[in-house]
Amino acid sequence: MRILLVSQMYPGPRAPELGTFVADLEEGLAARGHELARAVVDTKGERLRHLSLAHDVVTAARRFRPDVVYAHFLVPAGLLAVLGTRAPVVLTAHGQDVANAERSRAVRAATRVAVGRAAAVVAVSNWLRGRLDLPEIAPRTRRIPRLDPDPNVQIRLILLPTLMSISIIFGVGTAVFLARRS
Repeated sequence: MRILLVSQMYPGPRAPELGTFVADLEEGLAARGHELARAVVDTKGERLRHLSLAHDVVTAARRFRPDVVYAHFLVPAGLLAVLGTRAPVVLTAHGQDVANAERSRAVRAATRVAVGRAAAVVAVSNWLRGRLDLPEIAPRTRRIPRLDPDPNVQIRLILLPTLMSISIIFGVGTAVFLARRS
C-alpha cells in the first residue's frame, strides 16, 4: 500500500528528538512492506513551517499518489491532509490537539473539518477518545476497534520506559535515603 505520512513533528537534523514516535511508526509500516512518502515538519519554531507543510502535502500527494494518507495531529497536519489530498485520510489525535480544540473556536472549527472529512480517527487513549466524542469538537468521530500492537512495539514503547522510570526512581530514592542517613 502507498501511504503518505503527514506530521507537524518529525525528527530532523536540527531537532532529532521531534516526533520520534512518528518515525518509529513509519519504520514499522515500511517493515510490513508498505511504500511510504512523507510531508513533515522536522524543525522547531520556524515561522512558515505550517505553510511549508501545506505545500509539501499537496506536492507529495500529486507526485506520490497515495492509497491512504496517515496524518498525526488533528490540526494543522490533519486539516492540511484532508484539504490537500484526494486519498482517504486516517488521523491520529494525540491529546494537545484536542485540548487546543476545546479552548479555541478557530481550532475547534478546523478540527471539525479535519475529523469530518477523515476516513477514520485514531485516539491514543480511551480518555482522549471520550474527549473527541464531544459534539462541539468532532461530531462525526468514528470508533474503530482496538488493535493490539506488535509485542515488540509494546515492549519498546511501554515496558522498557516503565522499567527505566522505576529504576531511576528507586536509584534516586536510595541515593537520597543514604545521603540523609549520613
